[in-house]
Amino acid sequence: MRPKWLGFVAAIAVLLAAGGWWFASPWWTLRAMREAAAAHDEKALSAHVDYPALRASVKREIAKQMAGSGGGEAGGTLATVVAAIAGPIVDAAITPQGVQAMFEVRDVSKQGATPPPASGGMLPSLPAANDRPAIEHYGIDQFRVRWHEQGTGTMVFRRYGLGWKLVGIDLPPAPSR
Repeated sequence: MRPKWLGFVAAIAVLLAAGGWWFASPWWTLRAMREAAAAHDEKALSAHVDYPALRASVKREIAKQMAGSGGGEAGGTLATVVAAIAGPIVDAAITPQGVQAMFEVRDVSKQGATPPPASGGMLPSLPAANDRPAIEHYGIDQFRVRWHEQGTGTMVFRRYGLGWKLVGIDLPPAPSR
């Protein structure tokens, strides 16, 4: 009788541990990335980033925004030209230094107004030390980070083993004209 009870308790403990990991590990990942950026530790920060996937994601987002800007045939030609120009720019921006700029913590409580993103506005950045993001889970192998500040975009993370890597960015919608 005792071994059955013990097995049941062990199974419950494993399920609770897995659920705790699923809930808490995104927060740990963001914290580790923020600390690595603050310490200017490119190696530690890069351990949480899949650069080829991130570059491809940003290029897709730029192309999607250009296609959505309308303009008919001329808009399509413009979108093709912009996509061709944006490719090398994205490749140059999505580097350990560029990702570090995304994770530079800005303390807006002392300034009164929100300064521009550290990445120059192209990529989302962490809004402020006191702004907690919303983490949205998509299954067991993906989550998105969305900040309460409007227009900052969304970071997409995918599970690699028991850790997470930044694999994509959903850019904020382009401003209406």
